Amino acid sequence: MDIEVKEKLDEFIDKYAIMIVGTGYIDIIVSRNDYVKFIDSLTLLNIPVIRINWWCCATEDNKMKLWCPHGAWWPWFDWGYYGELYRADDTFELNENIWIKEHNNIVKDAILNKSTYDRDGDILTFKKNNCLTPAIWIDIKWSNKFKKW
Repeated sequence: MDIEVKEKLDEFIDKYAIMIVGTGYIDIIVSRNDYVKFIDSLTLLNIPVIRINWWCCATEDNKMKLWCPHGAWWPWFDWGYYGELYRADDTFELNENIWIKEHNNIVKDAILNKSTYDRDGDILTFKKNNCLTPAIWIDIKWSNKFKKW
């Protein structure tokens, strides 16, 4: 990846990501409202999504309505925190017979149709549980420039 693509990637992360967990380009937590725009931006850069893991956005409102948190309690913010859901990850093998656009469209569909279980065995779906939030992984070997939680 050349520096111009990395700079554009960082611009898209700045625009669409809530936060990145760690120093690389994995666990890019993206809001439910912006995940399609972010993945489409990755497609423009010819970057495939390789994995999604899932977080519960535990705001005060979500705690009351949805019984959040559904995962481990971190990182914290003024308005709540994210809880990582374990054993809910989705991995996407890149198939050389399809374009990255098609690959990333498969990822977007998988997010929209996500169904998993919380730590208590209750079913969570992306369509019904607005706390369920995707974190996008891409295979970039560089460190990111963003503040660590």
